[in-house]
Amino acid sequence: MSQIPHLLTIGRIAAEEGETVRRIQYVLTSRPHIKPIALAGNTRLYNSQSVEQIRAALAEINSRRVNREAVPC
Repeated sequence: MSQIPHLLTIGRIAAEEGETVRRIQYVLTSRPHIKPIALAGNTRLYNSQSVEQIRAALAEINSRRVNREAVPC
């Protein structure tokens, strides 16, 4: 028997990552290579590979923010 895939909505990803939905939406719109794997009506669904890409993008954004704040003016 085939296994049922575990797919997440933007809201669920935000909740699991401790981020706002708006921040997850920003990552998805600014990185067009992260695409939904399926649709349920108008709801986009993402798999674990997409979630990993989102995590990496958030980490990149956070590291740039920290580096920018650490540089004296």
